[in-house]
Formats: sequence, structure tokens, C-alpha cells
Amino acid sequence: MMNSTLIEAPKIVPMFPAYYIFNSMLMILLVLHAFWTYYILKIAVKAIVSGKVEDSRSSSESLSEISDSEEEKNSKTNNKTTNNINNHTSQNSEIAAN
Repeated sequence: MMNSTLIEAPKIVPMFPAYYIFNSMLMILLVLHAFWTYYILKIAVKAIVSGKVEDSRSSSESLSEISDSEEEKNSKTNNKTTNNINNHTSQNSEIAAN
């Protein structure tokens, strides 16, 4: 693909300013693709050779535990608020019925 955009395209299409921007972005994408492929293969080979995989991400588990506990607190607060609203609504309808 890089051959097509870098070498063959100028022969077919007249040059325009965005040509350099598009090719620069394609080159960056190619470098990122090679970079991530290297790391994915490195992890795959390590997993196959050692037979077990360790999570090398930094404190991702502790962050998910914190967010889970915050979600539980928020859901408890929301449930209490909903119950209070429901109780208040039922009291109003009892008063209106009398």
C-alpha cells in the first residue's frame, strides 16, 4: 500500500498539498501497526513459552475495584432516594383519597 501511495500515485494523480498530509498519516499508522504487532507477538510468545500470563498493567485492578465500590454506593443512594420519593407519593395519594 505504501508503494501505491508513495510511488505510483504521483504518476497517476497530480500532486496536491493534502497528498503529503495523507501520506504522513499513513506512515504514522504503519509505524504504530508495527509497534503494536511487536508487543502483541511478544506477549503471545511469552504466554506460550511460560504457560502462564501475568497482568503487567499498572494498578488497573485497584482502579476497577474503586470504581465498583463507588457504583455500589451510588446505586444504594439512588435506591434510598427512589424509596423516599415512592413513600412520599403514596402518602400524598392517601391524603388526596381522604
